[in-house]
Amino acid sequence: GEKGMPDYTEATNFKAVWSHTQDSRFNPNMTLSASVNFTTSGYERSNLQSYYSSDMTQSTKQSTINASYKVPNTNWSFSASASVTQRNQDSTIVLQLPDLSISLSRFYPFKRKVKVGSDRWYEKIAMTYSGRVTNSITTKQAEFKNKSLIKDWNNGMQHNVPISASFTVLKYINITPSFNFTDRTYTHKTKQYYDPAIQNPNGTYGGIANDTIYGFYNVYNYSTSISANTKLYGFYKPLPIFKNAKLMAVRHLFTPTVSFSYSPDFGQHKYGSWASYQMPDSTVAGGWKTVEYSPFQGYTYGTTSRGKSGAISFSFANNIEAKFRSDKDSTGFKKVSIIDNLTTNISYNMAADSMRWSSSIPVAATLKFGKSGSVNLSATFDTYMYEVSKSGTPIKVDRLRWKEGKLPR
Repeated sequence: GEKGMPDYTEATNFKAVWSHTQDSRFNPNMTLSASVNFTTSGYERSNLQSYYSSDMTQSTKQSTINASYKVPNTNWSFSASASVTQRNQDSTIVLQLPDLSISLSRFYPFKRKVKVGSDRWYEKIAMTYSGRVTNSITTKQAEFKNKSLIKDWNNGMQHNVPISASFTVLKYINITPSFNFTDRTYTHKTKQYYDPAIQNPNGTYGGIANDTIYGFYNVYNYSTSISANTKLYGFYKPLPIFKNAKLMAVRHLFTPTVSFSYSPDFGQHKYGSWASYQMPDSTVAGGWKTVEYSPFQGYTYGTTSRGKSGAISFSFANNIEAKFRSDKDSTGFKKVSIIDNLTTNISYNMAADSMRWSSSIPVAATLKFGKSGSVNLSATFDTYMYEVSKSGTPIKVDRLRWKEGKLPR
C-alpha cells in the first residue's frame, strides 16, 4: 500500500534466483550445479510486478543445489545436495538439508603392493562402501525457525558394505562368495502400545498409542551368498552329404548358475528392529492377540525384513547362433543370431514354512533380426495351484502344479 494510508503494512520478504553450471575444464574432479528459485511466502503478494507475470500463479517452486568431488588418485568420492519445494497455496516447504553421500569404489584390501607369483586366494577379496546422511522436514515457512533438529526433523544415516570374491575351481567352474552388511542409524524410534483409556469417535474406549523415544538406534541386517556357474558349448554340423548346404554350423552356449543365499530372521526382538504389544481380541483364545510392529517403520531408510531366508536358486541362460556360407564369397561366411539370450530362473527357500518354491518362473528371450532389429519376449509362469475360497475368489495353495500333472500356468 501507500505509506500513511490505512492499508499500508510492512513485511520483510526476499527472493533468491540462481542458475549455475560448472565448466568441466575448471576441475575434472569436481562438479557444482544449482537451480534456485526461492521466495518467502509473502514476496509475490507484496511485489507489484508479480501480478503481471506467471510468478503469482505458480503453485509449486523447486530449488536444488548439487556438488560432487572425487579425490584424485583414490577410490573415494563425495557428493552433497540441498533441495527445497515450496507450495505457495499454503506456504508449506519441504526442505532436505543436507543430503550427503560418500562412496568407496571397488578395492582389494589384501592385495600385495609388490606382486610375486600368482594371486593368493585372499587377494581376490574385493570391497566397496557407500554411506549416506539425510535430514529433511515438512513445515510452514513461518514455523520453520522454531523447529527442533532432533524432534521435528527426519534424519538418518545408512552404511552399506558389500564384500565379494571370485575363484575358479577345476578350471571351468567360477565360484563367487559374497557378504553384504547394511546399517541404519536413527535419532528416535516410535513405540506402540495398547491404551484402554483412548476414547474412539464411536464412544468406545481402547486404541493404539504412540510414544517417541529419542536417542541413537542402530538397525542393521546382513546376508551372505555363494554362487557357481560355468559355460557349456554344444555344436551341430550338417552331415557330409549336404556339402553344398548354406548352413555350416550351429552353436549353443548354455550357462547354468546355482546359488545359495542366507539371512537370519531380523524380526526377532533381540535385534531391536521389531517389537510387539498385546491388544484385546475376542476372536482368539485367551482374548488377547500379539501385534508385531517395527519402531522404525516409514523412517528414511526403512527397517529390516522379517523371516529367515535360506534359498537355493537355479538360473539358466542360452545363446544360439548359426554360421552360413556367404553368397558372394565361397570361402567366406556370416554369423546369424537365432536366440540372443533366453533366460529363466527358479528358487527354493529351505527356511520357509510353506510354498518353498518361488511362486513364479520368469522367462525372457531376445531375438535379433539383421544388424539393427530385435524383439524382446517375456513371460511368467505360476508354479502353484489355485482353489476357490469361501468368498468366491481364487487363492494360491501350497500344491505344486507339476505334482498335480499340470504344467506351470
